[in-house]
Amino acid sequence: MKRKKDVALLNRCKIQLSLVGLALLLTLSGCGGGGAEMPETYAVGDDSMPALGTVGVPGAEGTTFTTEQGEEGAPVTYVYGGLVSGGAEAEIYVDALTADGTCSVIDESGVIQEAPDFTAEEGSVLVGKNTQAEDGILQVALQWTADSCTVTVSVVEGLQVSEPKDEPTITVTQAVDSIESMSSALLGLEGTSMEDYLVYPQDGYVLVDGETCYQMNVYSKDHSIQETCMLTLDGKTLYRLDRETGQVEQVKG
Repeated sequence: MKRKKDVALLNRCKIQLSLVGLALLLTLSGCGGGGAEMPETYAVGDDSMPALGTVGVPGAEGTTFTTEQGEEGAPVTYVYGGLVSGGAEAEIYVDALTADGTCSVIDESGVIQEAPDFTAEEGSVLVGKNTQAEDGILQVALQWTADSCTVTVSVVEGLQVSEPKDEPTITVTQAVDSIESMSSALLGLEGTSMEDYLVYPQDGYVLVDGETCYQMNVYSKDHSIQETCMLTLDGKTLYRLDRETGQVEQVKG
């Protein structure tokens, strides 16, 4: 009888230990998404891009992975740990995404930027591309530390990836002064100087041969428009608009 009781007690202990082990396993797997497999892509709606570690040089063995989900509707954050170098991993990933021009390094307004210094021990970078519906930007916000990368993916509505605007090296007032100091013959006008003419700038900029320019109208003293010209923001290149044909010719620079 005693042997049977010992066997029964041993079986109950085995069952209890098994249940404890199962509970521990479930607890670890459910903590912060630690049991999740690394994604192949990051997707938001109909838009997606490759995930970290799937492009460029594959991630090294020993990488840990968790996901963090905020409030309902908030973007998912992917956390990669155990990296040899978070900055190097970030650089590989960003280089692969931007290599074919599909994605770009951008700022919070969607304006294309230069890539950051990935040799810094800690840093961050935004990479994005226009959504298929062209109603926003599919954006990857990546932060790195010495041995980790954190990726948050979202769609920023109402923005589009755009080229940076040229910064003027001369003001609009300087542009007007430059035209007024030129020979009138350069713009096909009568006389030898611009003293008999008035120069008025238009609001905003115009593009000529891919260059951003100030646009100015030249009037006679009786306020009759005579010519339209465009001066690049560095003041070096001048274009003249043929108002009859709509053609633009370079007359200086």
